[in-house]
Amino acid sequence: MVTLRPMRRALFAGAVVALLFGTVPVSADTGGGGPAPFQLSIDPTGTVTRLGLATISGTINCDGADSPVFLDLNVGLTQPVGRLHAVQGSGFLPGLTCTPGSLLAFSIPVVPFNGKFSQGFATAFGDSFGCDDLTCGESQATTAVTLKR
Repeated sequence: MVTLRPMRRALFAGAVVALLFGTVPVSADTGGGGPAPFQLSIDPTGTVTRLGLATISGTINCDGADSPVFLDLNVGLTQPVGRLHAVQGSGFLPGLTCTPGSLLAFSIPVVPFNGKFSQGFATAFGDSFGCDDLTCGESQATTAVTLKR
């Protein structure tokens, strides 16, 4: 069972410090440190097999990095089916390395949870988290995708 008491205490303590001293402390738990040293983008066209497995592609731009960025990528895909149903799925790529000043191309298979993906429109949600020598960060992207065979 997960309890929220430690989080409530931390928020309360931060509020008290802010009231007394006019500042809010930043801890390692909040991510601290500034913007991500990389930027995620998702291609507007994906592929789908006859078995209903989709593949989403895109790039990660590491122009803001001072050293190699080690990151993980998670992509979710939602495709509406009729008015009341949607097929959803996700894919995960761990341990990617992006060198400073370069583009890292990726292609990730997305496995459906509740049905099959088909040709047509869908929405892809990408979330990448990684660190270089100085900064950790997260980059997210949401893109309307057309799935084709």
